[in-house]
Amino acid sequence: MKTKYSLLWILSLLSVIEAQDILGVAPEDYQLYKSDKDGKWSCLSDSNIQIDISQINDGICDCPDGTDEPGTAACSDTLESRLFYCQNNGFKSRYIRSSLVGDGVCDCCDCSDENISGTNQNTCRELSTVFDRISETELKGYKDGQTKLNKLLKEFKVSNALGDENKENKEPETEKQIIETDIQSLNDELEDIKILLKKNKDYFFERLETDNPLLLNFEKVDLNYLTNEIKEIYATIETTSRAYQALVKILKDLSFSYTESLNDRVVNDNMDEFDKLMRRPEMSKVIADPMTDVEQLGQLLQYFDEELPTIFWERESEFPSDYVIKKSKFVMAMVDGKANYMETLRDYIKGFSALMNDISENYNVNFQDVGTLTAVDAYKNYLSKYTDLGNAEKYKLPPRFIKEYNRLVDVIEEDVPKLLMDGEDEDSDDDSLNQGKGSYLKNGRNSNDNSPYGTLSTDLESLKEQIEVYQVRITDIESSIREKEAEHGILVKILEQESISVEKNGLSKEDQAMLRQITELVEKMDEESSTISEVLDNYRYSIKLNPLSPGTIHQFEDKMNGNAVNIGTLNQIYLDHDINLSKFADHIKLEYGDDDIITHLYNDNKTVGKRAYLFDDLDKINNGLVFEYINGDKCWNGPQRSAKVFMKCSETFGIENVYEMTKCNYMIDASGPLGCNLQFPLSS
Repeated sequence: MKTKYSLLWILSLLSVIEAQDILGVAPEDYQLYKSDKDGKWSCLSDSNIQIDISQINDGICDCPDGTDEPGTAACSDTLESRLFYCQNNGFKSRYIRSSLVGDGVCDCCDCSDENISGTNQNTCRELSTVFDRISETELKGYKDGQTKLNKLLKEFKVSNALGDENKENKEPETEKQIIETDIQSLNDELEDIKILLKKNKDYFFERLETDNPLLLNFEKVDLNYLTNEIKEIYATIETTSRAYQALVKILKDLSFSYTESLNDRVVNDNMDEFDKLMRRPEMSKVIADPMTDVEQLGQLLQYFDEELPTIFWERESEFPSDYVIKKSKFVMAMVDGKANYMETLRDYIKGFSALMNDISENYNVNFQDVGTLTAVDAYKNYLSKYTDLGNAEKYKLPPRFIKEYNRLVDVIEEDVPKLLMDGEDEDSDDDSLNQGKGSYLKNGRNSNDNSPYGTLSTDLESLKEQIEVYQVRITDIESSIREKEAEHGILVKILEQESISVEKNGLSKEDQAMLRQITELVEKMDEESSTISEVLDNYRYSIKLNPLSPGTIHQFEDKMNGNAVNIGTLNQIYLDHDINLSKFADHIKLEYGDDDIITHLYNDNKTVGKRAYLFDDLDKINNGLVFEYINGDKCWNGPQRSAKVFMKCSETFGIENVYEMTKCNYMIDASGPLGCNLQFPLSS
């Protein structure tokens, strides 16, 4: 029994050895070609068909699926669906299509696919030497690019999100959770301070009711709310003024620079309409001056923060009470007038925007008028800054603001004459009586301590100061909460986009972190360092990568007064590993074509037309960075121009190739440090 067992074990071992000698079979598939104890082997797709193990690779097709001929081209019906394994000792093992076996050409570098034909030209060691040289060259370029990228990150103060020390804090989910905790803490603090504020205010009002009833009326007006609302109102007014100025400048510049003789009907008609609008009599009265708006805001804040408190707390004013009352009404009229006038400016903005919209969408791109192209670009930049202004709803002063301010006016009308005491007979001969009345001419609070309208004490002033501290803190906390909520909203969108990217593009968390890092860097880079300019085929290309500038691509004829074309505006930045792999393969073909190595780096699979590359991850020195640009100038009888800029790793920025993928849709091969993959394991 023991002898029989040993004999079976020996036969089993021999069958394994036989399987290892089968041509065209990969090591991981050796077990599929083991014979049974009788030296028989079954077809892989039909175990009912058995042949002798010696019939494998005998040049005769015995199995319907051709699996008995892994090393020959005998089974012609299955050649395209079957693969031949090249051992390629000394280089890279790979698969080729079985249809290439025995055709007289060595497709395997060890020429094992031509064993039957007798051809024997083993080039594996030579190819290994070539690949090592290629790797050395590519890795040197990567190291230079990596060094430059790290310098840019340091120069523009972008943290290395991929470093271990920062990795955890840079995860959007972690950041989102931290911000949510911060918002909760701020809300808790806000509630606590509001309770303290109310408690102090209640006590303050109780004291004033007894000690100084007139001051109580003033303090019950929410002056803090009024000043904050004034700031928001004037911020909106200032933005509107700046938008009006910018849009009118674009149109005025265009009216002087466009070439009327080109007879571009769209541009000419809109310029005529602009000229008519600007000639209207009312246009001479239009005032849109953001600097004046800022100055007025400063005056208003001084009125609320200094002038009114001085009148009620110090009982001092440079002017009589009737002037103070009239000024309070004038301030409201001025703010209301500004708000209404802002609507007038917005109406003009809508009209001027309609002109530029028509020009931008319908001008004749074939004329390539420099003035028109410049205006269209400037208008796109304008829209990026004032996106919603043209579609904003009619602005109205907040009802609460109107109600609170009217309350202030009522208090001023009622109490200021009593505080300043300028309504008495100033011609009285009783000097002592005049001294008791006080005066609007800066007699001050100390002269009025005996006034029948109340007194002020140091502890009341301290209480008032504490209330103001609470109010300032509340304003700061509310501002911080708004900022945190805005950050939270951005992170939620990032997480949603990353979730889509994972499903659509298969991006890892490391890829997502790298993309965020690159995007942050590009947004922080100045115009000079984020612009790539190159002359190719008599055209100068200018690529602006910073999405905040905004990012654009322009093509200029490389001659004096040459035509200019807007190829597109930056739409998104993303990573695409498929494009990266394809581009790296093209790069190897182009740069090292004389060595004929690329054909030995293909690895076929069972899906016809599909193949992998045996780059040993060398292609991953590039991160797959793509900048997508859309909505460029229209082509003649075609769509709007668009482009994708693929960036490979390099120490310096450059443009290597521009070609048209489909009509007016371009692929631009660029290079630069932004394309370097900081995750690439140099040690491998």
